[in-house]
Amino acid sequence: MHFLLLAGFFGFSMAMPFDQAEIRTRDRSKYSDDFARNTFFPLAMGAYESDPQACVTSGIQGKVKRLINVQCDVDKKDTCAGFTASSDSLKAIVLAFRGTSRDSQLVIEILDAIKEMTPFGGGGVAYYFYKGFMSVWNGGLKDDFLTLRQQYPDYEIWVTGHSLGASMAAIAADYLAINYKPDMTKFKLMTFGEPRTGNASYATAHDARLPFSFRVVHNHDIVPQLPFQWMGYHHHSVEVWYPNKMAVGQPFKICAQQEDQSCQDGQLDVWIPDHDDYFDIADDWVGKGCPRK
Repeated sequence: MHFLLLAGFFGFSMAMPFDQAEIRTRDRSKYSDDFARNTFFPLAMGAYESDPQACVTSGIQGKVKRLINVQCDVDKKDTCAGFTASSDSLKAIVLAFRGTSRDSQLVIEILDAIKEMTPFGGGGVAYYFYKGFMSVWNGGLKDDFLTLRQQYPDYEIWVTGHSLGASMAAIAADYLAINYKPDMTKFKLMTFGEPRTGNASYATAHDARLPFSFRVVHNHDIVPQLPFQWMGYHHHSVEVWYPNKMAVGQPFKICAQQEDQSCQDGQLDVWIPDHDDYFDIADDWVGKGCPRK
């Protein structure tokens, strides 16, 4: 949150083979507005709450295992957070990550984005995003995930997040795919308002690894335009762009190619409030437990 500072910022390897045919198969049939709106989005937004249970109940009729909230940069007040949950009815294990919480944290994110990227996942990713994920992972999320996976070995794995949490979610998905070799037909990543997480080599490797990976973008949201491509950053696929208020029934466009100019990436105007107003929710929607629309 707190994106006035982003407005100021806005003013100032070898890739592995890219299977275009495979990417094009990630079409509209694999994306559901209802699934994004009423299942994944409540999970992503629940990570902003000190107790995500109400949003988890709304999204998946599931149970939160634990919310992990740990210091993740030089400012002791800046934290990164994520939680694990499970749903018996949907047979899914969930990892959800929180976005930026303070202006000072946003400043550090921006400064770290200017630095050299951290090698990861077949390319490079923003140091702050990687460090944020690892702080939460090693702060207890790993133990909780492994416990749930042992308890529910046949459940799907769902990963999500908004803003900073979206990039942490993308890195988490790659980390799990690389290190734990889950059944990728039972693995889903869906993010909201995700910044560019890494470079082109990382994006291509990510796309080859994850057959179900969607970046939902609202209209002129400024955050998916950052960090800039001229800084070496590059979006992974697949973008789902809503060029409207995202009200129930409004259309969306799916762009399966990286940095597709026919989706939000091709828009010259950006609008900070669009980052905080996904799916046309009211200001008190999260506080009311993320009710279904």
